[in-house]
Amino acid sequence: MESSYATVGDFAVVAIGSSLGGPRALEYIFSALSEELRVAILVSQHMPKGFTKALTARLDALSDFKVMEGCDRHRTQVGEALIAPGGYNMEIASGGYIRLIKPPPKTTPTPSVNYMMKSVAKVYGPRGIGVLLTGMGNDGAEGMKAIKDAGGATIAQDESSCIVYGMPKAAVAAMAVDVVASLSVIPSAIVQAVDQPTRISARFDLMVLEAVDEGLLTLGYNLRQAIYCYVEERYHLKRDRIPGRLEILHGALETSLSTGARVLEKVIAEKLYNKLGMNFENRNEWNLLDYAQQAKKATQKTRTDQKSHAGIASSSDQIAV
Repeated sequence: MESSYATVGDFAVVAIGSSLGGPRALEYIFSALSEELRVAILVSQHMPKGFTKALTARLDALSDFKVMEGCDRHRTQVGEALIAPGGYNMEIASGGYIRLIKPPPKTTPTPSVNYMMKSVAKVYGPRGIGVLLTGMGNDGAEGMKAIKDAGGATIAQDESSCIVYGMPKAAVAAMAVDVVASLSVIPSAIVQAVDQPTRISARFDLMVLEAVDEGLLTLGYNLRQAIYCYVEERYHLKRDRIPGRLEILHGALETSLSTGARVLEKVIAEKLYNKLGMNFENRNEWNLLDYAQQAKKATQKTRTDQKSHAGIASSSDQIAV
C-alpha cells in the first residue's frame, strides 16, 4: 500500500458498485447528491460493452456532477463522476489517474467492482468510501473489505430496497460494511461518510471497545489462574473452616487485582495498536501513554513525508508543463 495519500488531492473518492437493478439505484443517488459535496465518484455497473454510454448520459442529465465514461490517463477531479466503460475494468492508479484494463475473454463480471474498489483503497486510503448496491453474486465484497481495512467508510444497500440482495449480502457476511441502509438513506450516508474526522473517530472508538473486550478476556484468564495458584498454596492451612476459605479467597482477589489495572492497560494497548498497524520495538513494559507518544512521533513523520512527496509531485507537474 502506498505510504502517502497527499499526492492525489485533498478530496474523498466514492466508489460505487452495482449490478442487476443498479441503474435505477444509481439514478436515485446521483439525483440526490449536491455539487457542493467535495468528492469524485467512480462507478462500476455490470454492463456489456456499449450499454454504459446510455447510462452515463442519463446520469449526467440527472446529476449536479459532471458524469462521463472513464478513459485512460484522465485524472480524477472534484465534482466529476466516472463510469467504467462496458467490457473494461477501471482502476485508480498512482497520482489519481484512471486506468482501463481489458479483462481476459469470458471474464465475468465486468466492469469489476472489486478491481475498482481495491485500487481506491490502495491510492486513497482513509479518503475512500465504498458503496455497494443491488446485484447478484459477490463482486464488491473484497473491494469493500479493502476500503474498510484502509480506514475508509463502507455503505451497503439493505435487503428490503434491493432488487437482488446478493452483492451487499456478501459484503455484510465478510464483515466489510460499516453502514447498511435503504436506498433512500444512502445519499445522506455518503454525505456523512465524507466527514473524515467523524468517520475516523467513530472507527477508533469501535477499535477501543474491541480492544477492551479482548483485554478483559485475557485479564479474566490471568486472574483465574492466579487465584487457583493462590488458593492451592494456602488452602491446606485452613482446610476445615468456611470463614477461613473466604479469607483465602479475599487474599487471592486482593493480590491478583492489585496488578490488574496495569495488566489490562498493557493488553489493551497492544491489541489496539496492533489493530492500527503500529508496531513498535521494546514495548513489553509500555502503557497507553507510551504508545501515544510513539504514535505522535509516527504521525509527525508521516505528515513530513507526505509534505515532501507533495512538493516533489508539484515540481514534477511544473516540469511536465
